[in-house]
Amino acid sequence: MAEGPNEQSRYGGHDYEFVGEVADRYNCQICAKVIREPHLAVCCGQHFCESCLSKWFTRQGKESCPHCRAEGEGFHHVINKGLRSEINQLKIKCSNRGEGCGWTGELGQLKMHLTSEKGCGFVIVVCPNKCQPGYTILRKELAVHLKSVCLLRPYQCKYCGHQDTFKEIMGIVRTFKDGGVITIAGSNHLNKCPAYPLVCPNRCGVTNIKRKDMAAHSSKCPQEPVECPFAEAGCDGKPRRIQLDEHLASNQQKHLLLMMGAYKEVKNTLQSTEVKLKETEAKLKAMEAKLKGIEAKPS
Repeated sequence: MAEGPNEQSRYGGHDYEFVGEVADRYNCQICAKVIREPHLAVCCGQHFCESCLSKWFTRQGKESCPHCRAEGEGFHHVINKGLRSEINQLKIKCSNRGEGCGWTGELGQLKMHLTSEKGCGFVIVVCPNKCQPGYTILRKELAVHLKSVCLLRPYQCKYCGHQDTFKEIMGIVRTFKDGGVITIAGSNHLNKCPAYPLVCPNRCGVTNIKRKDMAAHSSKCPQEPVECPFAEAGCDGKPRRIQLDEHLASNQQKHLLLMMGAYKEVKNTLQSTEVKLKETEAKLKAMEAKLKGIEAKPS
């Protein structure tokens, strides 16, 4: 696994592969590695890593020199900034050399090399769009990921120009080893894009119909099923628009019978209504005569 910028946070000195031999004076007298944060023991002039010296004090239960054993007022240590500067100028190879990184440079430049966007391509990073929880990728592969793989990359609908993320525009696309591609249906933009090209569901041969124009197309499509003009009379036929004339011609007798039946039904309804009107009229006249008789009686 590629190492990140904090891979040297453990105890001890620098554990990198240096270019050429390193002088002994740069080595810690405790861990024997190149000193990290060098501390100078004034009593004997020896140098130690800050972490090594701190661990020595803990083991001893007191502050004393690991080399000459001086302690108390006889022991004093200070950070040697000059030596630290020299060590930072030592040439090293990238800590991810085993993964394939060929960078070499000064020790002090390593952190920038590991953390810079244009630095080591073998550092493991996360997608800045956080497209998948826990998903990591090598930095050298990030550009391709952001351009053509990331589900949350900015994306524009090629049909109407609407801008959103790839996931919202296209849905989740999965590619299989055999080359097949499947888009998982969902509430993505393409399911409602007004300019998305559709094929006439009536199979009339017209393609590339914008979704917003489908209703207008259906209103004149020759293959659209339409209602027979005699539907109110009882015809349940729904021929395609192009076959309507044929339907009317071949069902004249049927339509005539339906119209006759409808006429008789209306006629019967009218006759029944007429009888009821006459009955109502007679009742009204009787009530009127009764009211006149009451008004004519002396009070």
